[in-house]
Amino acid sequence: MMISRIIRTGIAFGTFFVGALVLVCGPFLFLQIIPFKKDKKEVYARSMIRLSFRFFVALMRGLGLIHKPIIKGIETNIIGKSCIYVANHPSLIDVVLLGSVLPDATCIVKHAHWENFFLGGVMKAAGYIPNINGPQLLEECQKAFDRGISLMIFPEGTRSTKAGMGSFKRGTARLLFGSEATVIPVIITCYPRTLMKHQKWYEIPGEKVKYSIHFMPQMEIPNSIETEPQLPKKVRAFTKYMEEYFREQINIQKSSTSINQR
Repeated sequence: MMISRIIRTGIAFGTFFVGALVLVCGPFLFLQIIPFKKDKKEVYARSMIRLSFRFFVALMRGLGLIHKPIIKGIETNIIGKSCIYVANHPSLIDVVLLGSVLPDATCIVKHAHWENFFLGGVMKAAGYIPNINGPQLLEECQKAFDRGISLMIFPEGTRSTKAGMGSFKRGTARLLFGSEATVIPVIITCYPRTLMKHQKWYEIPGEKVKYSIHFMPQMEIPNSIETEPQLPKKVRAFTKYMEEYFREQINIQKSSTSINQR
């Protein structure tokens, strides 16, 4: 049974990388030669990626690897303007799951992925933002906001480990105070845990995985943080506030899952 699941998982991820290659050598190559503005080309590219993500999620469901993801709060908490969707990162496919349901969003990606033969062309065509340090990153994010594009960001900076959610990096708070964008928290849970950091793609559970994506109400900045005059202290305080909020909400989701499992 486990060998069958490993083979099906291999088929899913093999299809993912082949699909990325097809996009780069097919539709995205065509986008490079048609006389459209760069912004418009990127919108088309992100639309194709979103459809590809939806196909991959459907494929994983069809292969019996995951249940249909539970999506909560999307009707009331996705707003009609650019914002920052801040999410925890429990597994490898979080970007795919989140990107499959958002109407249009870019994201910050690891520079190593940016240079990847399979994925780099996809990310560049879509206008994704490489994780470069300093003011240039803030500038690229602000350009996206100015064009009405939202941003997906995972403040842990990498996938969670078996120990649970990692500490938040301060980049999200710096971005928030540098752009004054709206923050929408997104709580992602999966049961049983799988595809965590330091875990191989074939180290999978013996049952279908249940994913839940919960779009929370807009995160308000506490007055005590908002009125802090020193930016470094303000960034540290809001990062700590976000991390505590996420830990609390994840525990609530876990408790709810445990009750439903009984």
